[in-house]
Amino acid sequence: MKKEPLYKVIYLDLKNAILNQHYSYGTQVPTEMELTETYQVSRITAKRALMELESDRLIERTAGKGSFVIYQSQSLPQTYELAFMLPFSQAAGLEYYVQGATDYLEKTPYQLTIHATEGSPTRQRELLQNLKEDKYDGLIIYPENPINSIDLLYRQHLNGFPIVMLDKKLEGTDIPSITSDNFNGGALAANYALKMGHTKIAYLSTIDLLENTSVRDRYLGYLKALHDAKIQDYSDGLTNKKFIKQLDTASLQEYLLEIKRTGFTCIIAENDIIAMRLLAEAKKLKLDIPNDLSLIGFDNIQMTDLVSPQLTTVEQNFYQIGFLAAESLVQQLTERDNTNQKFSKIVPVALVERESVQKQTL
Repeated sequence: MKKEPLYKVIYLDLKNAILNQHYSYGTQVPTEMELTETYQVSRITAKRALMELESDRLIERTAGKGSFVIYQSQSLPQTYELAFMLPFSQAAGLEYYVQGATDYLEKTPYQLTIHATEGSPTRQRELLQNLKEDKYDGLIIYPENPINSIDLLYRQHLNGFPIVMLDKKLEGTDIPSITSDNFNGGALAANYALKMGHTKIAYLSTIDLLENTSVRDRYLGYLKALHDAKIQDYSDGLTNKKFIKQLDTASLQEYLLEIKRTGFTCIIAENDIIAMRLLAEAKKLKLDIPNDLSLIGFDNIQMTDLVSPQLTTVEQNFYQIGFLAAESLVQQLTERDNTNQKFSKIVPVALVERESVQKQTL
Protein backbone atom coordinates (compact mmCIF):
# COMPACT_ATOMS: atom_id res chain seq x y z
CA MET A 1 0.00 0.00 0.00
CA LYS A 2 1.26 3.41 -0.94
CA LYS A 3 2.35 5.50 2.05
CA GLU A 4 0.44 8.75 2.61
CA PRO A 5 2.47 11.98 2.13
CA LEU A 6 3.42 13.54 5.45
CA TYR A 7 1.28 16.62 4.88
CA LYS A 8 -1.68 14.31 4.28
CA VAL A 9 -1.11 12.55 7.60
CA ILE A 10 -1.23 15.88 9.43
CA TYR A 11 -4.23 17.00 7.37
CA LEU A 12 -6.22 13.84 8.18
CA ASP A 13 -5.35 13.98 11.88
CA LEU A 14 -6.50 17.59 12.15
CA LYS A 15 -9.57 17.02 10.01
CA ASN A 16 -10.71 14.14 12.22
CA ALA A 17 -10.05 16.22 15.34
CA ILE A 18 -12.19 19.04 13.92
CA LEU A 19 -15.04 16.75 12.80
CA ASN A 20 -15.04 15.02 16.19
CA GLN A 21 -15.19 18.40 17.99
CA HIS A 22 -11.76 18.07 19.58
CA TYR A 23 -11.24 21.47 17.97
CA SER A 24 -14.65 23.16 18.05
CA TYR A 25 -15.85 26.18 16.11
CA GLY A 26 -13.79 29.29 16.80
CA THR A 27 -10.90 27.50 18.53
CA GLN A 28 -7.31 27.66 17.33
CA VAL A 29 -5.57 24.65 15.80
CA PRO A 30 -1.82 24.05 16.26
CA THR A 31 0.49 26.48 14.50
CA GLU A 32 2.95 25.58 11.75
CA MET A 33 5.75 25.59 14.29
CA GLU A 34 3.84 23.35 16.70
CA LEU A 35 2.99 20.89 13.91
CA THR A 36 6.63 20.91 12.80
CA GLU A 37 7.75 19.87 16.28
CA THR A 38 4.94 17.34 16.85
CA TYR A 39 5.29 15.51 13.54
CA GLN A 40 9.00 16.16 13.00
CA VAL A 41 8.42 17.56 9.54
CA SER A 42 9.48 20.69 7.69
CA ARG A 43 7.53 23.91 8.07
CA ILE A 44 6.57 23.72 4.40
CA THR A 45 4.91 20.34 5.05
CA ALA A 46 3.00 21.71 8.04
CA LYS A 47 1.91 24.74 6.03
CA ARG A 48 0.66 22.50 3.20
CA ALA A 49 -1.55 20.60 5.66
CA LEU A 50 -3.08 23.81 6.97
CA MET A 51 -3.62 25.10 3.43
CA GLU A 52 -5.55 21.91 2.58
CA LEU A 53 -7.76 22.36 5.64
CA GLU A 54 -8.39 25.99 4.63
CA SER A 55 -9.23 24.89 1.10
CA ASP A 56 -11.83 22.49 2.53
CA ARG A 57 -13.34 25.37 4.55
CA LEU A 58 -12.52 23.68 7.83
CA ILE A 59 -10.26 26.46 9.11
CA GLU A 60 -9.50 30.09 8.40
CA ARG A 61 -5.91 31.31 8.55
CA THR A 62 -5.19 34.86 9.73
CA ALA A 63 -1.70 36.33 9.34
CA GLY A 64 -0.03 36.99 12.66
CA LYS A 65 -2.82 35.34 14.68
CA GLY A 66 -3.07 31.69 13.62
CA SER A 67 -5.59 29.24 12.19
CA PHE A 68 -9.10 28.97 13.61
CA VAL A 69 -11.86 26.40 13.05
CA ILE A 70 -14.77 27.68 10.96
CA TYR A 71 -16.49 24.29 10.55
CA GLN A 72 -19.72 23.94 12.51
CA SER A 73 -21.21 20.56 13.28
CA GLN A 74 -24.92 20.47 12.49
CA SER A 75 -25.52 17.72 15.02
CA LEU A 76 -23.84 19.54 17.90
CA PRO A 77 -25.23 23.08 18.08
CA GLN A 78 -23.16 25.45 20.19
CA THR A 79 -24.19 28.44 22.26
CA TYR A 80 -21.78 31.35 22.48
CA GLU A 81 -23.22 33.95 24.85
CA LEU A 82 -21.12 36.66 26.46
CA ALA A 83 -22.45 38.73 29.36
CA PHE A 84 -21.69 42.47 29.30
CA MET A 85 -22.33 44.42 32.54
CA LEU A 86 -22.49 48.21 32.22
CA PRO A 87 -23.82 51.04 34.41
CA PHE A 88 -26.13 52.64 31.89
CA SER A 89 -27.24 55.23 34.41
CA GLN A 90 -23.80 56.78 33.89
CA ALA A 91 -23.62 56.28 30.13
CA ALA A 92 -20.93 58.85 29.39
CA GLY A 93 -19.39 57.18 26.36
CA LEU A 94 -20.30 53.67 27.52
CA GLU A 95 -22.37 53.04 24.40
CA TYR A 96 -19.10 53.09 22.45
CA TYR A 97 -17.81 50.21 24.59
CA VAL A 98 -20.76 48.17 23.32
CA GLN A 99 -20.26 49.28 19.72
CA GLY A 100 -16.58 48.34 19.76
CA ALA A 101 -17.26 44.93 21.29
CA THR A 102 -20.14 44.27 18.90
CA ASP A 103 -18.04 45.17 15.86
CA TYR A 104 -15.27 42.78 16.92
CA LEU A 105 -17.75 39.94 17.54
CA GLU A 106 -19.60 40.50 14.25
CA LYS A 107 -17.54 37.88 12.40
CA THR A 108 -17.41 35.43 15.31
CA PRO A 109 -20.07 33.06 16.69
CA TYR A 110 -20.28 35.07 19.92
CA GLN A 111 -23.00 37.54 20.85
CA LEU A 112 -23.49 39.95 23.75
CA THR A 113 -26.22 40.03 26.33
CA ILE A 114 -26.30 43.41 28.09
CA HIS A 115 -26.93 43.63 31.83
CA ALA A 116 -27.44 47.11 33.33
CA THR A 117 -26.18 47.53 36.87
CA GLU A 118 -28.15 50.80 37.22
CA GLY A 119 -25.17 52.61 38.75
CA SER A 120 -25.43 50.45 41.87
CA PRO A 121 -22.66 48.26 43.35
CA THR A 122 -25.43 46.28 45.11
CA ARG A 123 -27.18 45.62 41.79
CA GLN A 124 -23.85 44.61 40.27
CA ARG A 125 -23.31 42.09 43.05
CA GLU A 126 -26.80 40.63 42.58
CA LEU A 127 -26.20 40.18 38.85
CA LEU A 128 -22.86 38.48 39.45
CA GLN A 129 -24.41 36.15 42.02
CA ASN A 130 -27.08 35.15 39.51
CA LEU A 131 -24.70 34.84 36.55
CA LYS A 132 -25.06 31.31 35.22
CA GLU A 133 -21.69 30.05 34.05
CA ASP A 134 -23.41 27.21 32.20
CA LYS A 135 -25.34 29.79 30.14
CA TYR A 136 -22.56 32.30 29.44
CA ASP A 137 -19.12 31.63 28.01
CA GLY A 138 -17.52 34.77 29.47
CA LEU A 139 -18.04 38.20 31.02
CA ILE A 140 -17.05 41.76 30.17
CA ILE A 141 -17.69 44.05 33.13
CA TYR A 142 -17.40 47.77 33.79
CA PRO A 143 -17.33 47.49 37.59
CA GLU A 144 -19.17 50.01 39.75
CA ASN A 145 -16.81 49.23 42.58
CA PRO A 146 -14.46 46.25 42.15
CA ILE A 147 -13.93 45.88 45.90
CA ASN A 148 -17.67 45.41 46.42
CA SER A 149 -17.64 42.23 44.32
CA ILE A 150 -14.03 41.10 44.63
CA ASP A 151 -15.00 37.73 46.10
CA LEU A 152 -17.46 36.90 43.32
CA LEU A 153 -15.21 38.05 40.49
CA TYR A 154 -12.15 36.26 41.85
CA ARG A 155 -14.02 33.03 42.51
CA GLN A 156 -15.39 32.98 38.97
CA HIS A 157 -11.90 33.72 37.68
CA LEU A 158 -10.40 30.86 39.72
CA ASN A 159 -13.10 28.57 38.33
CA GLY A 160 -11.70 29.30 34.87
CA PHE A 161 -14.57 31.54 33.79
CA PRO A 162 -13.16 34.11 31.31
CA ILE A 163 -13.53 37.72 32.54
CA VAL A 164 -12.38 41.06 31.18
CA MET A 165 -12.63 44.23 33.27
CA LEU A 166 -13.12 47.61 31.62
CA ASP A 167 -11.57 50.85 32.87
CA LYS A 168 -10.42 49.44 36.23
CA LYS A 169 -8.02 46.76 37.46
CA LEU A 170 -8.57 44.35 40.33
CA GLU A 171 -5.19 44.59 41.96
CA GLY A 172 -3.73 41.47 43.52
CA THR A 173 -5.34 39.28 40.84
CA ASP A 174 -4.44 38.48 37.25
CA ILE A 175 -7.96 39.09 35.95
CA PRO A 176 -7.41 40.70 32.51
CA SER A 177 -8.33 44.36 32.10
CA ILE A 178 -8.58 46.84 29.24
CA THR A 179 -7.90 50.36 30.47
CA SER A 180 -6.92 53.74 29.13
CA ASP A 181 -3.43 55.05 29.79
CA ASN A 182 -4.77 56.99 32.76
CA PHE A 183 -1.36 57.82 34.21
CA ASN A 184 -0.29 59.46 30.97
CA GLY A 185 -3.68 61.17 30.75
CA GLY A 186 -3.20 62.82 34.12
CA ALA A 187 0.28 63.89 33.09
CA LEU A 188 -0.99 65.27 29.75
CA ALA A 189 -3.58 67.42 31.52
CA ALA A 190 -1.13 68.75 34.09
CA ASN A 191 1.61 69.40 31.54
CA TYR A 192 -0.82 71.31 29.34
CA ALA A 193 -1.86 73.49 32.30
CA LEU A 194 1.81 74.09 33.10
CA LYS A 195 2.54 74.93 29.47
CA MET A 196 -0.27 77.50 29.62
CA GLY A 197 1.49 79.17 32.55
CA HIS A 198 -0.54 77.77 35.47
CA THR A 199 1.46 76.97 38.59
CA LYS A 200 -1.29 76.56 41.18
CA ILE A 201 -3.31 73.65 39.87
CA ALA A 202 -5.90 71.59 41.76
CA TYR A 203 -6.93 67.97 41.09
CA LEU A 204 -10.55 67.13 41.97
CA SER A 205 -12.17 63.70 42.40
CA THR A 206 -15.48 62.48 43.84
CA ILE A 207 -14.10 59.19 45.18
CA ASP A 208 -11.29 57.97 47.38
CA LEU A 209 -8.26 57.33 45.20
CA LEU A 210 -7.75 53.93 46.83
CA GLU A 211 -11.15 52.76 45.56
CA ASN A 212 -10.60 53.37 41.85
CA THR A 213 -7.35 52.45 40.06
CA SER A 214 -8.11 54.53 36.97
CA VAL A 215 -8.78 57.77 38.84
CA ARG A 216 -5.79 57.12 41.10
CA ASP A 217 -3.53 56.63 38.07
CA ARG A 218 -4.73 59.97 36.65
CA TYR A 219 -3.85 61.64 39.93
CA LEU A 220 -0.42 59.99 40.03
CA GLY A 221 0.25 61.19 36.47
CA TYR A 222 -0.75 64.70 37.56
CA LEU A 223 1.62 64.47 40.55
CA LYS A 224 4.48 63.22 38.35
CA ALA A 225 4.06 66.15 35.95
CA LEU A 226 4.07 68.65 38.83
CA HIS A 227 7.11 66.97 40.38
CA ASP A 228 9.02 67.07 37.09
CA ALA A 229 8.21 70.79 36.81
CA LYS A 230 9.20 71.33 40.48
CA ILE A 231 5.68 72.56 41.25
CA GLN A 232 3.89 71.77 44.52
CA ASP A 233 0.50 70.02 44.74
CA TYR A 234 -1.19 72.89 46.55
CA SER A 235 -4.62 71.20 46.42
CA ASP A 236 -3.62 69.12 49.44
CA GLY A 237 -4.09 72.23 51.57
CA LEU A 238 -7.71 72.85 50.57
CA THR A 239 -10.45 72.25 53.13
CA ASN A 240 -12.06 69.68 50.81
CA LYS A 241 -8.64 68.56 49.61
CA LYS A 242 -9.05 66.35 46.54
CA PHE A 243 -12.52 64.96 47.18
CA ILE A 244 -16.11 66.12 46.91
CA LYS A 245 -18.42 63.28 47.85
CA GLN A 246 -21.57 64.99 46.56
CA LEU A 247 -21.99 66.95 43.34
CA ASP A 248 -24.70 69.16 44.83
CA THR A 249 -24.80 72.89 44.23
CA ALA A 250 -23.73 73.87 47.75
CA SER A 251 -20.66 71.59 47.81
CA LEU A 252 -19.48 72.60 44.35
CA GLN A 253 -19.97 76.33 44.93
CA GLU A 254 -18.15 76.15 48.27
CA TYR A 255 -15.27 74.37 46.53
CA LEU A 256 -15.10 76.92 43.70
CA LEU A 257 -15.12 79.85 46.09
CA GLU A 258 -12.29 78.35 48.12
CA ILE A 259 -10.34 77.63 44.93
CA LYS A 260 -10.68 81.26 43.86
CA ARG A 261 -9.99 82.65 47.34
CA THR A 262 -6.76 80.64 47.72
CA GLY A 263 -5.35 81.66 44.35
CA PHE A 264 -5.75 78.54 42.20
CA THR A 265 -5.95 79.26 38.48
CA CYS A 266 -6.74 75.79 37.06
CA ILE A 267 -8.72 72.70 38.08
CA ILE A 268 -8.14 69.23 36.59
CA ALA A 269 -11.30 67.19 37.18
CA GLU A 270 -11.52 63.42 37.49
CA ASN A 271 -13.91 63.31 34.52
CA ASP A 272 -15.98 65.48 32.19
CA ILE A 273 -19.19 65.10 34.22
CA ILE A 274 -17.55 66.77 37.23
CA ALA A 275 -15.90 69.39 35.01
CA MET A 276 -19.22 70.35 33.41
CA ARG A 277 -20.93 70.54 36.82
CA LEU A 278 -18.15 72.88 37.95
CA LEU A 279 -18.67 74.92 34.79
CA ALA A 280 -22.41 75.26 35.47
CA GLU A 281 -21.89 76.27 39.11
CA ALA A 282 -19.14 78.74 38.16
CA LYS A 283 -21.61 80.56 35.92
CA LYS A 284 -24.05 80.88 38.83
CA LEU A 285 -21.26 82.42 40.90
CA LYS A 286 -20.36 84.83 38.07
CA LEU A 287 -16.96 83.15 37.74
CA ASP A 288 -15.80 83.36 34.15
CA ILE A 289 -14.31 80.20 32.66
CA PRO A 290 -11.52 80.49 31.53
CA ASN A 291 -10.80 84.16 32.40
CA ASP A 292 -11.23 83.70 36.15
CA LEU A 293 -10.46 80.00 36.32
CA SER A 294 -9.31 77.37 33.81
CA LEU A 295 -10.82 73.89 33.71
CA ILE A 296 -9.74 70.51 32.26
CA GLY A 297 -11.85 67.34 32.13
CA PHE A 298 -11.22 63.70 31.29
CA ASP A 299 -13.06 61.37 28.84
CA ASN A 300 -14.16 63.64 25.95
CA ILE A 301 -17.83 62.69 26.13
CA GLN A 302 -20.19 64.15 23.53
CA MET A 303 -21.32 67.19 25.54
CA THR A 304 -17.81 68.61 25.98
CA ASP A 305 -17.82 70.43 22.65
CA LEU A 306 -21.41 71.63 23.06
CA VAL A 307 -21.07 73.52 26.35
CA SER A 308 -19.81 77.09 26.49
CA PRO A 309 -16.91 77.42 26.73
CA GLN A 310 -16.05 74.14 25.04
CA LEU A 311 -14.21 71.89 27.49
CA THR A 312 -10.53 71.05 27.18
CA THR A 313 -10.23 67.37 28.10
CA VAL A 314 -8.28 64.14 27.81
CA GLU A 315 -9.89 61.79 25.31
CA GLN A 316 -10.44 58.10 26.00
CA ASN A 317 -11.02 55.78 23.04
CA PHE A 318 -14.10 53.97 24.38
CA TYR A 319 -14.68 52.17 21.08
CA GLN A 320 -11.17 50.71 21.05
CA ILE A 321 -11.48 49.63 24.69
CA GLY A 322 -14.69 47.74 23.89
CA PHE A 323 -13.16 46.22 20.76
CA LEU A 324 -10.08 45.00 22.64
CA ALA A 325 -12.20 43.69 25.52
CA ALA A 326 -14.16 41.45 23.15
CA GLU A 327 -10.92 40.35 21.48
CA SER A 328 -9.39 39.55 24.87
CA LEU A 329 -12.40 37.48 25.92
CA VAL A 330 -12.44 35.46 22.69
CA GLN A 331 -8.69 34.90 23.00
CA GLN A 332 -9.19 33.57 26.53
CA LEU A 333 -11.83 31.19 25.22
CA THR A 334 -9.66 29.94 22.36
CA GLU A 335 -6.17 30.12 23.89
CA ARG A 336 -6.66 28.83 27.41
CA ASP A 337 -3.07 27.60 27.73
CA ASN A 338 -1.73 31.17 27.77
CA THR A 339 -1.23 33.31 30.86
CA ASN A 340 -3.85 35.94 31.68
CA GLN A 341 -1.30 38.76 31.61
CA LYS A 342 -1.19 38.78 27.81
CA PHE A 343 -4.94 39.45 27.67
CA SER A 344 -4.66 42.87 29.36
CA LYS A 345 -4.17 46.00 27.26
CA ILE A 346 -3.61 49.74 27.86
CA VAL A 347 -5.17 52.08 25.29
CA PRO A 348 -3.48 55.45 24.49
CA VAL A 349 -5.21 58.75 25.35
CA ALA A 350 -4.95 62.19 23.76
CA LEU A 351 -5.34 65.78 24.92
CA VAL A 352 -8.15 67.71 23.21
CA GLU A 353 -7.50 71.48 23.39
CA ARG A 354 -10.61 73.64 23.42
CA GLU A 355 -11.66 76.88 25.12
CA SER A 356 -11.71 76.24 28.89
CA VAL A 357 -8.02 76.88 29.56
CA GLN A 358 -6.55 80.36 29.30
CA LYS A 359 -2.86 81.17 29.01
CA GLN A 360 -1.55 82.92 32.11
CA THR A 361 0.44 86.10 31.64
CA LEU A 362 3.18 87.31 33.96
